[in-house]
Amino acid sequence: MTRASRLPSLAGLILLGGCLGSPADPGTACTLEARAGITVEILDGTGTIPLADGSVLTLKEGSYVETVSEAVDGRYLSGAWERAGTYDVRIDREGHVPWRSAGIEVASDGCHVQTVALTAPMVELNRS
Repeated sequence: MTRASRLPSLAGLILLGGCLGSPADPGTACTLEARAGITVEILDGTGTIPLADGSVLTLKEGSYVETVSEAVDGRYLSGAWERAGTYDVRIDREGHVPWRSAGIEVASDGCHVQTVALTAPMVELNRS
C-alpha cells in the first residue's frame, strides 16, 4: 500500500475517532451535527406574531461577541454553536425596546452543547 492510498483510511479513522465518545464517557456515540447553544424565539408584545426577521441577536461571554441576524422560519435567531459558557443575550429591533437576559448558562454533555431556548417578547417604542 502506498502512502497516498493510506491517507483516506487514516483520515476516516481520525474523523470516526472524534465521534466515538465524550471525554466523560468514551462509550457514548457522538453525532456530527452542530447544535446552537442559544435559540431565541422573537415575538411581538402579545406573543403571537413572529418578529425574528429584521431583528439582531447579540451574544456576549467575556471578550467573545457574536451577532446573528439570519432568522429561521421568521421566528428564531440562534447562536453560540457548540460553545458552552455563560452569556448575556440581547435582541435589537428597530422601533422596539431592546430585550435583554443576563447570565444564560449553556452546558455541554461532552458531545454537544445543551440548547437553551428563550422567548423574547418585543415591546414597541412609544411614538409621540
